[in-house]
Amino acid sequence: MGIFNRIKSAVTASPTEDQDSRTDTTEPAVCPTPQASGSSPSGAEQQATPPTQRHGSPLRAKNASPTRRANGSQIARSHEIEILAALHRFGWLRVQDIARLLWPNAREPLDMAYRVLKRMAERKLILVRKTSHGRIFVLALGGTSRLRDEAGIHAKSGKDLEPGNFQHRSIANMYSIERMLDPDGWDVFTEFEIQAHRAPVFAVNKKVADVLEIAEGACAWIECENTRKRTDDVHKLLEFTLDGLSRPLWVADDIKLVEVRFVYVNPAPAVRLLKRLVSRVEREPHRPWSEIGLAVEFVGLQLAPSGLCIGRKVTPLHNYIQGRI
Repeated sequence: MGIFNRIKSAVTASPTEDQDSRTDTTEPAVCPTPQASGSSPSGAEQQATPPTQRHGSPLRAKNASPTRRANGSQIARSHEIEILAALHRFGWLRVQDIARLLWPNAREPLDMAYRVLKRMAERKLILVRKTSHGRIFVLALGGTSRLRDEAGIHAKSGKDLEPGNFQHRSIANMYSIERMLDPDGWDVFTEFEIQAHRAPVFAVNKKVADVLEIAEGACAWIECENTRKRTDDVHKLLEFTLDGLSRPLWVADDIKLVEVRFVYVNPAPAVRLLKRLVSRVEREPHRPWSEIGLAVEFVGLQLAPSGLCIGRKVTPLHNYIQGRI
């Protein structure tokens, strides 16, 4: 099998891939608020799996006690603070994103998320905004006050926040959440945090990352691929990647680039970029590709029909490059 056929097969293979592999941002039907049942003790909300608290984002209320069994009211307040802190870090999120972030192991995570978000909107902690792709959630002034008083986070209202490129940001957010859920993952800086200059790195060689992962002086640079890029954009992206493959690249004074990841839902743009990258490597065999050790990976996000991200598939590229030179 040829190199490009093997690459395409590896990149597009996905056990949970839908017939249409594009980002499914259709909003699920709003389910009625479920009644208390045996699966939820005393009618309280299920305890969420707490998102990572790496790089100084406390996602629990100040007075919450981790050693004392929380009652329903404490759990509810904890969920609200977690969601508010997440909106501070992401700018806006879909219900699918919040469901995945807080209840990744629940049987009905969307129901749980809808119930909490409905209550928070009624209490004016969050704002619900309609877009052509569905509803998104942003911070309201009431939510910023709660974050300041209970978590010590000084946030801004998302009332005037522009969604930007919805499809691209959705992919960046879904990937960030998957990495935050990894207990052994690095510090994750979202696209919103990077653009707000809240990350240690903003731009390198005139390139701005979509997501950053940083740990102990090492950096993983994430690019989200959703649609066909302009020729100039592809050229800049290839040059950036090839530069990192050919020599040690420091993205900050004490942070070295060690990984580049291309994240996608629709595999077609990823396959095109992968072909271009391999072709460029073959044309420049004089560069010391194999001596640098930079990892280049293509990461396919796996979606349920509801648009809920349920995992990822990683295809390393470095083995192809080393085997072809």
